[in-house]
Amino acid sequence: MPLGRRAFSAAALSATLAGVPSPLPAATLAPPSLAQRLATPRFSRLELLKPDLTTSRPDTLHYPSWMLGTWRVENAVVAFSMPLGSAFVDDFVQQSARADVRKAEELSYQLRWVRAPAPAGDGALVAVQDRGFNALQETRAFLGEDGTCEAAAFAMSTSAPHGELRLGFRDEEAALSNPLRPPPRLIEQLVIEWCQWQRLGVPGGEGEGFVTSELIRQQLLGEGEPPMQVESIVRYISPRSPLDLP
Repeated sequence: MPLGRRAFSAAALSATLAGVPSPLPAATLAPPSLAQRLATPRFSRLELLKPDLTTSRPDTLHYPSWMLGTWRVENAVVAFSMPLGSAFVDDFVQQSARADVRKAEELSYQLRWVRAPAPAGDGALVAVQDRGFNALQETRAFLGEDGTCEAAAFAMSTSAPHGELRLGFRDEEAALSNPLRPPPRLIEQLVIEWCQWQRLGVPGGEGEGFVTSELIRQQLLGEGEPPMQVESIVRYISPRSPLDLP
């Protein structure tokens, strides 16, 4: 169903298809060099992240204190590439992404980070995303006229220790076919199966930055579609840093 695939594009800013996570080893290994994976222009040599080579962070992503607060995001769609080939990206996603690039799509919305207890071993990471708020803002901005996102909820549980996000969409096709009856909601489920982060530069210094990666299982519930596995990898640069960092 097109809406489901388009909705996921809205929920993950920088996504590339990744392999299904393998069971993670008990030993704590060095985190992957996430910054190196983003260094190549347009991700032209981006390789699959192998989660079986390093353990996941134990809960959800945590961020530095300079990310606390509500931010106005100006998002410009400038390029689309398929590092692993077109076989991994369905036709609808390709067409939608290329259309956005041709239109030079520019989006404006808000994202929010709130204070939370720091993870063990890194007391400076006291911020987490307000996931429900962020998903609603971002999804509505990206979807535009393609659908209506009515609700978003985020929760962490035993079955989803890194977090599960659910987005509720108005079923526009059902509304058109029976305008006298309130249309049912389509539920998009995004389960975070693995997450990591990496610091850039010296905390408090001019080159300070932060890179995060999440492996996400996404599925439109109740529609008979198989789940998709994607990686969302994002680099954040401190306001104290120059914007032309490599």
